[in-house]
Amino acid sequence: MKSILRPLILIIVLAVLANILWFYEIVERIGWPGLDWLSERHYSIYVINLLVIIAYLSPVYFAKKPAWEKLILTCIELYALGMVAYLIAKAVLYTIFGSMFTFLNLYSTLAILVLIPFLTAMSFYLVTQRQLYSVSRWVVVPLFLSMSLPIFLAGGTLQMFRGFDQGIIQYAPEAVKIGYPFFWITLLMGICSLLSLSFYQKATVKPSQPDILDDLPFQQSEEEIRKF
Repeated sequence: MKSILRPLILIIVLAVLANILWFYEIVERIGWPGLDWLSERHYSIYVINLLVIIAYLSPVYFAKKPAWEKLILTCIELYALGMVAYLIAKAVLYTIFGSMFTFLNLYSTLAILVLIPFLTAMSFYLVTQRQLYSVSRWVVVPLFLSMSLPIFLAGGTLQMFRGFDQGIIQYAPEAVKIGYPFFWITLLMGICSLLSLSFYQKATVKPSQPDILDDLPFQQSEEEIRKF
């Protein structure tokens, strides 16, 4: 229980911190009114991305204590993957609110928004498999959900506070502005790592004593045994 509680508390703290950093930058540096924040450069995302990676790696650190060199190298690889995914997703989402957007490219936009989390989830799985520990390929499913659901969970979170007179999609832009998706993705990526260690880790079965004896060469004949 203690092995799960410590990383879980850290993950929750990191998730709240990620939300606060985004919200603070919007209010203090960019300004709240309008949709100008969509076209602005967000410096907090560089720190938030690091918080997401730390949340993902913290259960591995507490459970397996990998070497610091390997942990830092893994962090750099995952950080680069996270930044690329964010920049592509931001560019695609911006077309929804931009003047160039038409309903003709709605389905292609949604397809890209599904493809980005899937490819990123596959990349996280491959890095985890190569650098940290042997993990089942099924971990791609919770990884994909952790990366694709935050925008909807953010809209649902705001809907709970504002009321159900609008749908989740209508609430999503303001929810992103507040920073709810960054809370959810940090929390879900950390929980996904906990699940990976608990359920999706490939078991290394040690051979039993009879199996070991069966593999040893039989050196005595049946006649020698009878004499004995």
